Amino acid sequence: MNRAIITLFFLICAFNPRAQRDSLYEYIYQITPNDPNEKEKIKIDSSYNKIDTTFENQALTSIDGTVNDNSGKRIRYSTICLDSAGKTLWCNINERGKFDRQIAPGSYKLSVGEVGYKPIAQNFSIGKQTTIHFDIALAATPSLTVFDVHSKLKLSQKKIDQIRNCLTTKNLTSCEEKNVYFIMIEI
Repeated sequence: MNRAIITLFFLICAFNPRAQRDSLYEYIYQITPNDPNEKEKIKIDSSYNKIDTTFENQALTSIDGTVNDNSGKRIRYSTICLDSAGKTLWCNINERGKFDRQIAPGSYKLSVGEVGYKPIAQNFSIGKQTTIHFDIALAATPSLTVFDVHSKLKLSQKKIDQIRNCLTTKNLTSCEEKNVYFIMIEI
């Protein structure tokens, strides 16, 4: 029985195409993508709302805004929270990357975050009949991913840096060089 298991294990390992491929790649390098040099930012603009004496429009104090990445692409499902005096008044997860809310005049802190991006917060005060418009750009966070590069040849530091730059901006398969090296994500 044990002899049969050992023979089967040998056959699986000996004729496993991946095991044969891995034996051809003598060098293994661990690479993490470059940290993005992005900064988060908030652009704030405000407007004065004209007086409307109808009951529905007396609370003309509000905030609105959009949440994008630094390239201007809308970030869907970002978490937006509004705090005042240390208490959370409102949180919203929005699929459109937009928000709007009527609020009372006062002092607040707006916080925005999303997985894969650096969170950002902004304190502000708002008076009567004012709308504050927020244009928020979140910065990407450094990657926690580690890639194993299996190479047949010893790679120069320049080549390793080229692979790192490629992994920072592109997908894994577009960074591989067929029959020279392949890349795997380390788990």
